[in-house]
Amino acid sequence: MSFTAPRRVLRRHRLTQVGALGAGLVLLLTACGGGSEPAESSSPAPAGSSSSPAEATTASPSAESSPTTSPSGSAGSTAAAGSSGSGGAYVPASAEGPARNVPKPEMPAVMKEETQEGAEAAVEYWWAAGNYLDTTGDSTLLDNVSSTNCMFCSSRSGSMNGLYESEGWSTGSEATIHSQIARPSAGGFISTLLVNLQAGKSFNSEGEELPGTASVARDKSPWIVYTTFSDEVGHWIVAEVEFHGQDPR
Repeated sequence: MSFTAPRRVLRRHRLTQVGALGAGLVLLLTACGGGSEPAESSSPAPAGSSSSPAEATTASPSAESSPTTSPSGSAGSTAAAGSSGSGGAYVPASAEGPARNVPKPEMPAVMKEETQEGAEAAVEYWWAAGNYLDTTGDSTLLDNVSSTNCMFCSSRSGSMNGLYESEGWSTGSEATIHSQIARPSAGGFISTLLVNLQAGKSFNSEGEELPGTASVARDKSPWIVYTTFSDEVGHWIVAEVEFHGQDPR
């Protein structure tokens, strides 16, 4: 499926937008707040150069490149489930308590290859790691595939860490990538995504639903993800993530 990338602007998100996104992302966008659009971010070093997650920044798109579309599928489709909690059956989160024995996604081997397929796999793995974060409060996997300069990534980790540290939890809102179009850019690749998000909620330590965190299911939500290859960690990382949806009102 073809989708034209919106203009490259790192958007902040109004509270009126969060209801259309997932429960985990609602907390993030609430924390981001604001309504202004900051200046365009800088571009990282070209792919192939030595870049660490701490150094990578948003890759700029190439005007002359042609897009290719990857097969649609779950954000975790290339990240097979690994060990899960105590080894018991997966129990989804609810008002009764947080999820248990959540399957842990594994990093695809192709992410260590400096190819377009590796960059696309990194985007899929980032979403799978985000699903895992939302339902466990463990940001290790997401942080490992995110640049420390990725504002959206660090805000997402911070908001969910804060929720679980206060003994709250989230049902999550599992993301499924409907389509991904990757284009080469000066620092790696820029991927235009349509993402399907399930409905979700977040709760406090008493099992009470947190105001403003409920989300409805949303199909084909538009996102832009910038990736760059890090020689230091030996795999692709996400340099920045942008939501390009409209106010749902």
